[in-house]
This record gives sequence, structure tokens and C-alpha cells, in this order.
Amino acid sequence: MEVFWSNGYQGTSIDDLIEATGVKRQSLYNALGEKKAMFKKALLTYDTEENRSGLAELESGVGGRVAIEYLFTSLVEHCSRDKDRKGCFIVNTALEPCHDDDILRIVGNAMEDFQAFFERCLRRGQEEGTIPRSIDVTTTACGLLGTYIGIRVMARGSQSEELIKNTAEHALRSLDSE
Repeated sequence: MEVFWSNGYQGTSIDDLIEATGVKRQSLYNALGEKKAMFKKALLTYDTEENRSGLAELESGVGGRVAIEYLFTSLVEHCSRDKDRKGCFIVNTALEPCHDDDILRIVGNAMEDFQAFFERCLRRGQEEGTIPRSIDVTTTACGLLGTYIGIRVMARGSQSEELIKNTAEHALRSLDSE
């Protein structure tokens, strides 16, 4: 997973995977299949371990607004610590050309999970009174998702930590709009 995450599908060779795993070529193929199958498995593992479990943990036990605020705060912190500029495996994959329908479906499902997370948190925040009821949940969730993806892309480039932080703060201010 780490090799694909760092290099992308097209930038990863079978030799890179052999070197990273220490497994011989035929054993690697026997255990995991061809390169595309290995990539799909790595992407699904990332989505399950990093995204889905992280969102579920974040959503449990805190208010809707707090969950969104924490997501963006921790995103800024994570981006500042990501010296290798690996970013998000899902977002990186979305930006890489030439994927088949299965991979596009994994990416699409991950994006839908984030959208649904934002929608649930916004609704909960409205019920709790921490987010104005006048905010359109679907539109705001789309904006938050777009900002999240944008920050992930910006962090891969040479954008400053201040720019990334300001972008996250702008997203959070949208929770106060009436």
C-alpha cells in the first residue's frame, strides 16, 4: 500500500513492489495477483483503515460541528507533518489517469462516504443548535468535500501551511453562514 500510495499506480513497477515486500516475483503474483489487483487491494485497505474507520471514530461521541471542525483541524496538522507530500491515497488516485471502472468505483464510494459524513454532521449540528438551520445541508456538504479534496491536492504541491490553514478556516466559516 505504501508504495502505491507514494508513487501511484503508473509510477509503481512490479520491481518496486518486490523490493518493498521482500517477496519473490512469482510468490507476489501467487499471493496477490497481477499489479492492478494489488493496487485495488491496497486502495480498498486504505479506504477501510484510513477513511471509513477514521470517519466512524470521529463521528462517534462528538457533536456534528465538532466532528467537522476536528476533521479540518487534524487535516491541516497532518498536511504540515507530511514531509513526503504523500497526501491522500484516494485523492491521489482520483487525479491519476487511466483507471478501470473498479478503481473509479472505489474512489467514488470513498468520496460519497465523505459527502455522507459531512451531511450527517451538518444535520446533527443543526439538531444540536451549533449549525444554523438555514444552511443547505447538501450544498454545504459538497463545498466541504471540495475543500477537503482541494486541501489534499494543495498539500501535495508547494502551497504554504498558512494557505492550507486559511482554506480550512474558510470552510469552517461556512458553518456559520445564514
